[in-house]
Amino acid sequence: MEQRKKITIPDLYKMREKGEVISWLTAYDFPMAQLEEQAGIEIILVGDSGSMVVYGNDSTLPITMDTMIEHTKAVRKGAPTAFVIGDMPFMSYHKSVEDAIANAGRFMKEAGCDAIKLEGGVRIADKVKAIVDAGIPVMGHIGLTPQSSAMLGGFKVQGKDAETAKNMIADAKALEKAGAFGILMECVPTKVSQIIKKSVSVLVFSIGAGPDCDGQLLIFHDIVGLYQCFTPKFVKQYANIAPIILDGLKKYRQEVRDKKFPGKEHEFKISDAELKKLELDKQQHYITSPIDGTVITRDSALRLLLSRPVLRGEAILEVVPLATPWQLTVNVPEDEAGELLKAYRNLEAGESLKARVLLKAYPDEILEAEVLSI
Repeated sequence: MEQRKKITIPDLYKMREKGEVISWLTAYDFPMAQLEEQAGIEIILVGDSGSMVVYGNDSTLPITMDTMIEHTKAVRKGAPTAFVIGDMPFMSYHKSVEDAIANAGRFMKEAGCDAIKLEGGVRIADKVKAIVDAGIPVMGHIGLTPQSSAMLGGFKVQGKDAETAKNMIADAKALEKAGAFGILMECVPTKVSQIIKKSVSVLVFSIGAGPDCDGQLLIFHDIVGLYQCFTPKFVKQYANIAPIILDGLKKYRQEVRDKKFPGKEHEFKISDAELKKLELDKQQHYITSPIDGTVITRDSALRLLLSRPVLRGEAILEVVPLATPWQLTVNVPEDEAGELLKAYRNLEAGESLKARVLLKAYPDEILEAEVLSI
């Protein structure tokens, strides 16, 4: 596929002049943006809708400016020629003109956006003008504005009565006057969107606002069946990948449980020569006992190995053949040996002193012993 040239605002206006309808979708990460770039999508919106379809929130409000910047960076890398728009999240432009300019600038400087989008009309026209005056292209958004859905009574169609429709026309004109290069209308009756389109000269786009606009926007997760919580009425599903993904996940889990994955074709190899070197090197680190038996100084040996290097010829482990007779030398302080000496001296001829030995290394095992000498 031949690499297309970078899409610009003049390119979008030329498309309208030729009667070509502009396609745009949302994207939130690199592989998603790559696919949209390969499909030839002209505009990609890194939408605050990611708050819902990516992060599982019930509204667009929780997503932050920093989060939006990171998603936009990834999308820009995946779609180098598409016209990428950064969606200004809730409270990133509401407090002041200064905040609006600064955050819009972050989208351009840090994420490489071509433009930013913000919601509202008359009430945010001063911010739009300030951002445009700062040299940043702005896409307006009217109709159903999700960031203010609480004031609108939820996610509902806007402009169904004459009064709200008139307000939307005023919003569109205010955005055009403020310098916006385009306006997105969401959930607006087709007849109303036709009137609004005729009332302004800038590009007008639809997401649930009918077919008579300069371009159409949909949410990526909606058109491929990836977002299963709900599907808006204006959405057409062009693929249903959720069942395909789910089937793949189930197959993977089953093959892991059945030990069918990974197979030989998924393994990496080491040459026999290198493996032999590895085994020889491993053997050099083994401690080999000259007899078969049981390590009885395990704890002290571990402390020794952890505290300092072991010197050549130094004993670090004591190994005893517990299954056969063996001798143990015990150092008993003189002031604690009285009873032991008394018992030893009172032995009859041919009689031996019996003892029980408890090894620290094996506290659960009591060994029967005989005192040979003191």
